[in-house]
Amino acid sequence: MSIYKAYDIRGIYPEELDERTAYRIGRAFAEMLTARTVVAGRDMRKSSAELFAAAADGMRDAGCDVLDVGMVTTPLVYFATAHAGADAGLMVTASHNPARYNGFKLCGKGASPISYDDGIREIENRAALLNEKKGESAAPARKKGTLRVFPAADAYLAHLLSFARKIRPSTIAVDAGNGSGGPFAARLLSALPGVACVGLYMEPDGRFPNHEANPLKPANLRDLQKAVREHRCDLGVALDGDADRCVFVDGAGAIVPTDLVTPLLARERLALRKGPVVYDLR
Repeated sequence: MSIYKAYDIRGIYPEELDERTAYRIGRAFAEMLTARTVVAGRDMRKSSAELFAAAADGMRDAGCDVLDVGMVTTPLVYFATAHAGADAGLMVTASHNPARYNGFKLCGKGASPISYDDGIREIENRAALLNEKKGESAAPARKKGTLRVFPAADAYLAHLLSFARKIRPSTIAVDAGNGSGGPFAARLLSALPGVACVGLYMEPDGRFPNHEANPLKPANLRDLQKAVREHRCDLGVALDGDADRCVFVDGAGAIVPTDLVTPLLARERLALRKGPVVYDLR
């Protein structure tokens, strides 16, 4: 089965996706977009640092400067891509998949989405050509790009806090599933006046020692439901591995269906600004 999917790239490390493949993907990605700057981040999986380094090297060999935002969430990479005015963003993550997987999520300028039909297919084809040329031996750009640290967490948290309206005192349980979203969720909630956080598995750990970081599976919500009831929380939030999806639990510990969360959130946004609502049931 191909590692090139409809909306991302992912496979089992290192059998399906290794450092050589990551190099070719990074280089093909930068060359496809003729990118001058790419924001790049990674999650907490054991293989993410190595795949990040390889992909960054590929992008740099394409003449692209890489802005390293560190171990972060996927939404932070999207935010930082737009915030920095970069040409593209790349996140090393396998999202909600088990520990043995890894991959890439990609976006264009302004954090515009890249799917198989509008980019990933071309990356697949370009990476295959690099493979035929044995990757690293293919002529690199005349001038290799740079790699520099680009702190974006503070700006991202300030952006999130700008959405806060009339926050009432409450206790919120968060199950981060040992994903990369734990530290950001803790910082965000601690900045909201009167909000207490009951944290579960907030420490990033790519082995996922407690349960899979996939909140769409009810079995992975049991600890959160129990914490909500025991601590009499107002609600609970479960995040996936890279914190780009979540599932809510109400104050009674019942799972709130995601198709009900969408209109609840839409109602709040539409009260501030009228317009269309684009949604995904996940």
